Amino acid sequence: MRYSRELKEKIVRLARDGRSVGSLAREHGPAESTIRKWVKQAWESEAIPKGQTETEGVATDPAPESGDGCSPDLFTQPPQTAQETPEPATAPQPTPLSTPETGVLATNDRNLMYMLAAGLLMPPSGFGGKHYNDTLSAFPGWLPFFVGPEGSAPSTPSGAVEESTGEARHLRPVLVEVDLSDLGGTVQARGPDGWIERRLENGVAPEESLLLFPAPLPVSRIRSVVVRSVEEQRAIEGDASDFGNVSFDGLDLKADQARFDSLSDHAWPPPDGPAKRSVALGAAQAAGGVMAILNQLANTGELSLETARCAFDSSSVPPDDAILRVLPDWIGRKRGTGTEMTPRTGQDLFWGAVDCVVRYREMGGHNSANDALATFYRDAAEAMEGELRTRARAVVSTLDSLGGGLGGDTVSRMLVRHPTPTGRAAILFLLRGKSQELFELIRDYHEHLKERDRLAAAILFGARDGWLKLPLGLRGSPEFANTVTHRMAALAHRLDGSGCDLGSAPPRVRPLREIFSNPGNWGPAEEEAALRLAIKLGWSDCYRFTVSFDAGAYQLRIEGGSVYIDCADRPQVDTHLDGDRFFAHLARSRIDARLEAETRARFCRAKSSRQIGVDSSPEP
Repeated sequence: MRYSRELKEKIVRLARDGRSVGSLAREHGPAESTIRKWVKQAWESEAIPKGQTETEGVATDPAPESGDGCSPDLFTQPPQTAQETPEPATAPQPTPLSTPETGVLATNDRNLMYMLAAGLLMPPSGFGGKHYNDTLSAFPGWLPFFVGPEGSAPSTPSGAVEESTGEARHLRPVLVEVDLSDLGGTVQARGPDGWIERRLENGVAPEESLLLFPAPLPVSRIRSVVVRSVEEQRAIEGDASDFGNVSFDGLDLKADQARFDSLSDHAWPPPDGPAKRSVALGAAQAAGGVMAILNQLANTGELSLETARCAFDSSSVPPDDAILRVLPDWIGRKRGTGTEMTPRTGQDLFWGAVDCVVRYREMGGHNSANDALATFYRDAAEAMEGELRTRARAVVSTLDSLGGGLGGDTVSRMLVRHPTPTGRAAILFLLRGKSQELFELIRDYHEHLKERDRLAAAILFGARDGWLKLPLGLRGSPEFANTVTHRMAALAHRLDGSGCDLGSAPPRVRPLREIFSNPGNWGPAEEEAALRLAIKLGWSDCYRFTVSFDAGAYQLRIEGGSVYIDCADRPQVDTHLDGDRFFAHLARSRIDARLEAETRARFCRAKSSRQIGVDSSPEP
């Protein structure tokens, strides 16, 4: 497609003024790579910096600009007139800028595993006091990436590796290769002449070998992790298996001693540098935890599916529920937190409790999260009025009693006494300290818990644990984890006002209840995907096979407990799948993330093949 010169100049001007390439592409239509090419062409066409002419090396008055503020020769040079003086052939050319595709973060194995658990490449402030000194320590709030000229490998200073392993003898150096393509925003670049502020999408100069990008970035941007030897690689993989929330699955972990033999002698750390940045990691972690737990419940009912969907997509219709309809605004932090206001409604009380738990995590309180929650309810109850105050006080009384155990009471009686989602979620919260234990409570007290009660509890548990503390079994498939961690990082940047563009978010991974939502429209291949899942999980009451024989002679025999039918012709086998029973099993079952991903992919391939007549595999 051809674009007008006016549009090109407008987009280049906006890019130079600080707009991200991603936002310009979405607004005006050209691809991001096309816009980067235009910007590069514009730079290269200006042989002399704008505002100067070359007269014996002295800057004179700026050349006149076109009416819209753009130089008229951004893309084409106008023909020279008789009055124009040709530009000297020896005019200095500006240094061409290019956008680095990859950056290298030097750290150690322990810090890397913590960041993999957290889902984010992040500053030391996000480590909860468990950070070992490394290159992240030199520029708090920034991610230091070593980059190379276009087509060249980055050069990592030996001092950066030494700093990353000098605090303890057991630390192993790692070089984390991170994908920087399609990122946008203001970065600090270090070259021979010191620091310079750049827009990453506009490129950096070849001699600028260190970039500071505002933290955080999702760990899905990691391309590979380089260690010194195969022995260290195996040791790191073994150490990771000791943690329930760390996995190297999908990461290219490789040994390459040559990379460590070729470290540069550049000074590290460089002097000065930008000011320290504060990073809003607490809210991002809480949002990630909530999205993950809600996804685990998404197959249990339509309300659960709607709630999980709106946690990822704020444009979707929120659930028709007084508490749950607030979720999209809470995930995006677009509402005032309940801890900053006096609760006036049950909605305020619930979300105030959620914010209390998040703040507890951020501040690293010495008391337990249970104590913090109980104190919040106690203070809130005194500020409320009427029937709501009476109910809140009753919840406080029950929570206080749980501090010493159940006593002579039972969980069932407690849940019956407190019929609201706010009260029941708080009771479950105090009974169990880990998110995976919530599902045991849901199973044991299913008859006492409504769907909205389970969802309210899921939000409280997810906000308390955050993505960091979730075991791998609650994180879903790698594709799902990528969707969550990208949104976590984007939320942190939005709250910090960094202006960084992390590129397009990965598409939401649809739960099985959503993709199987309309059995009446299933084709044979889609029904086969559902049947395979039912057989795999032993849901034998929701399917049956009918075997039909043509008229003729056949013989039935029984051998070793099996029935055999001998016939001359090939029988016809028909499958019948009961959709209601299938969805009933789906609502009661927790399905392994790998099996769910396989089923989703099989269903999507079958549906795509039926629609377009080819065997294709769209992204789930």
